[in-house]
Amino acid sequence: MNNKKAHIFFIILSGLLVYVNSLRNSFVWDDILVIVNNDFIKGWALIGELLSKPLFYLTNSDYLYYRPLLGLSFLFDYSIWGLNPFGFHLTNIILHLCAGALIYRLFDILFNKSHLAFCAGFFFVLHPINTSVVNYATSRADILAALFILCALIIFLKTKTYKYYLLSLFCFILALLSKEIALVFPLFLVFTAEMYFKINKPGTEKGIVIRKERLWY
Repeated sequence: MNNKKAHIFFIILSGLLVYVNSLRNSFVWDDILVIVNNDFIKGWALIGELLSKPLFYLTNSDYLYYRPLLGLSFLFDYSIWGLNPFGFHLTNIILHLCAGALIYRLFDILFNKSHLAFCAGFFFVLHPINTSVVNYATSRADILAALFILCALIIFLKTKTYKYYLLSLFCFILALLSKEIALVFPLFLVFTAEMYFKINKPGTEKGIVIRKERLWY
C-alpha cells in the first residue's frame, strides 16, 4: 500500500471510530418532519413529487427549502432500512468519510505534499465542529453540498478538456440541489484556482506559506 492509500485509509478508519457510536442515535428535531412523517420518501411512486416539491411541503411550514437530492438520499435509505435510524446515520457517516477523502485529494492537488493533505483530511473528519452535521440525519444536506463542491473543484483543477469543465459545472448544480449554501462555490473556485495556478506556475517555489483557511461544513 503506497503512502497516499495508507493516508486515506487511516483518515477513514479514524473517522469511523469517532462516529460509530452515532449509529445508535434516534431521529430528533426536523428528522421527524423530513423523514418519519414525510410520505414522499416512503415509496418510488411519489418520486416526481419528491423532486418537484419543497422539502417541508407536507408540513405547511414557512421554510420551503428546495433540496431534492436530500430527499432522494432519504428515499434510498428508506427503501433499504425503512424507518430504522441506523441506516440513515450510517449513510451520514459514509458521506462524511468520503468528504474527508476528497479534502485529502484537494490538498494533494493544490500543494503536492501528501503529509499536508493527510493533516487536512484527518483534521476535517475529526474536528468536533462537524459533529452536529454527522450525527443529525437531516443535516445531510450540508455533507452532500460539500461533497459535490469538492468534486467540482477537483475536476476543474485536473481537467484538460471542455467536457470535464461541464462535469465540474454539473457537480456544482448537484451541490445547489443539495443545499443553497453551494452558491459560494464560484468564490471557492476563484480562490482555489488562483492558488493552484500560482503554486504550479513554472519556476514557483514549492515551499510556500499556507494561509489558515477553514474547510469544513
